[in-house]
Parts: sequence; structure tokens; C-alpha cells
Amino acid sequence: MRRLVDEDAALNIVAYECGEFAGLAERIEKRIRDLPSAQPRKHGRWVPHEDEDGEHYGDDCSECGAWYVMPSEKAKFCPDCGADMRGE
Repeated sequence: MRRLVDEDAALNIVAYECGEFAGLAERIEKRIRDLPSAQPRKHGRWVPHEDEDGEHYGDDCSECGAWYVMPSEKAKFCPDCGADMRGE
């Protein structure tokens, strides 16, 4: 049976156990944050976030409205609500 765990608590353990290997801890943290949520999956899309001048300043999650400045490759899942942003 799968068990849900607190993501922040798991990441604190990784940081503690990696100690002086901060680069390793950061890579593991990124991999953990990129994992899909074990909760029922919502599906959303990234909506361009623009200022009044039409300048693009990141994207909003269509499910929860959270705003993120994204790198050129957009996240597969919303970091806030876990919505799957990969489309169908």
C-alpha cells in the first residue's frame, strides 16, 4: 500500500543526510519536486501572465491561479496544487 508523506519533511531529511554535498541535495530535491502527486490528478494548463504593457512575466496555473516565473521549459506539474500540465 502506498503511503503519502509530507514533501517538505522528506526534503529536510535529504538536506540533512547529504550534509556537505549540497549539490547532490539540490539535484535530489528537484527530482522529488518533479514527481507526480499521489493525490487524484487535476489537469490544467499554463496561462501566460502579462503586465499592462503586454510583457510576459511567467505563467498562471489554470487550476489554482498560482503565478510562477518559469524557465524556458515549463514545469510538467504545478508546484502549488500538483495539477498535471502536460496536456492530453
